[in-house]
Amino acid sequence: MSANKCLVAFAALFVAMALPVSAEFAVGAKVGTIGVGAQLAFGTDVFQGRLVAATFDYDDIEINTENVDYDGTAELTNFLTTLDWYPGGSGFRISVGLMFNDNRIVGRASVRQLLIDALGFIPPEVNGLSLGTLEATAEGEDIAPYVGIGFGNPLGGRSQWQLDVDLGVAYWGEPEVTLELRDSDILDLVSLVPGGDQLIADALEEERQNLEEEVEEYTWYPVVAVGLSYRF
Repeated sequence: MSANKCLVAFAALFVAMALPVSAEFAVGAKVGTIGVGAQLAFGTDVFQGRLVAATFDYDDIEINTENVDYDGTAELTNFLTTLDWYPGGSGFRISVGLMFNDNRIVGRASVRQLLIDALGFIPPEVNGLSLGTLEATAEGEDIAPYVGIGFGNPLGGRSQWQLDVDLGVAYWGEPEVTLELRDSDILDLVSLVPGGDQLIADALEEERQNLEEEVEEYTWYPVVAVGLSYRF
């Protein structure tokens, strides 16, 4: 079992132990910025614990540095564990918790401009040889503190079916970026240039630092989600 799964299991056990023995349960679906998945709520109409598991991939994310334009995808896998308080058993809630995640942003771009900047020219095209592709990956912390509010009480109201909404934020931390040059046959030619390998390495590191500056805005992860639950 991975460290993340162990932490999720521990958090779920902690939430369960903190709630009354006579707790009710509700299960349902969840969709939002954390992905598409399922949720479990248990407790009373005033204090509840929730477990949300969701995953999804968002395409068409554009990340641009000074010299390179990336087409990106956000690959999301989230486990959100919260303690919810509904003042007076109302439909309004205040939530605190942790988001265990395996989220990343993956961007791909042409290596042409990077080679021009590093070498001062583009190596001549040779039939059958590929310039390659830049692949960047940005990842934040695996465990993110979460705070939010919500509307709709899965264990309250007369109907067993309840809609609920989450509005919150998780602190993902400053993402770390890795940058690799993939499927590049042209590097064999570059290595023939004196100091060519070091020029490419320096250019990749400079571009990696530029990317980290561009993704700093993802330090805080907004959580907006809608759920539909059925109470047992």
